[in-house]
Amino acid sequence: VLAIVGPNGSGKTTLLRALTGDLPHAGSARLNGVEVATAAPSELAALRGVLAQSTPVSFPFTVLEIVRLGLANGGGDARALAALDRVGLSGLAGRMVQDLSGGEQARVHLARVLAQVWEPRAARGPRWLFLDEPVAALDIGHQLTVMRLARGFADGGGGVVAVMHDLNLSAMFADRMALLVEGRLAALGRPADVLTDDHLTRAYGCPLRVNRA
Repeated sequence: VLAIVGPNGSGKTTLLRALTGDLPHAGSARLNGVEVATAAPSELAALRGVLAQSTPVSFPFTVLEIVRLGLANGGGDARALAALDRVGLSGLAGRMVQDLSGGEQARVHLARVLAQVWEPRAARGPRWLFLDEPVAALDIGHQLTVMRLARGFADGGGGVVAVMHDLNLSAMFADRMALLVEGRLAALGRPADVLTDDHLTRAYGCPLRVNRA
């Protein structure tokens, strides 16, 4: 699990979109050795699922229909329902997604991404979850649920790259952290090495102290 952290406007989402192939970029970004800029969409879809900050739905889809969009070749209600159960929405499959709260809608789209990359590993190596502020609209209980799902995906052999604002959650669940400041990498390493008074004070422009248990 890699958490990308930093102040507003530091380039976190821009970096994530470049890594997923959704934004033109200079240089090279590879996923399992595959160059994302030139890979076919179907090839990337088999390697990684992407949860954006927001995913507006303009048509009256049910919750189950939204999750099924993450499945290859359609079908697969069993997997879609299992994904909904993993995010705590097993009883809402028949509801219209527009009728849900913002936090529930966010979890519906997380279920869609999980259904897409259900197995953390494939024949060609690990699969990846790219999550852009996955806990922003959630209460603390559901924040922990989402982060435990991410941790479990990584422990199962997959990889997770998550843009995060909550430094405490990042410290709890991430193996590594990347601190961005004004589009540049200010620090990279274990949470204990990145979350220092000096790094955070310089990055966020205010005096900060890290409490350690």
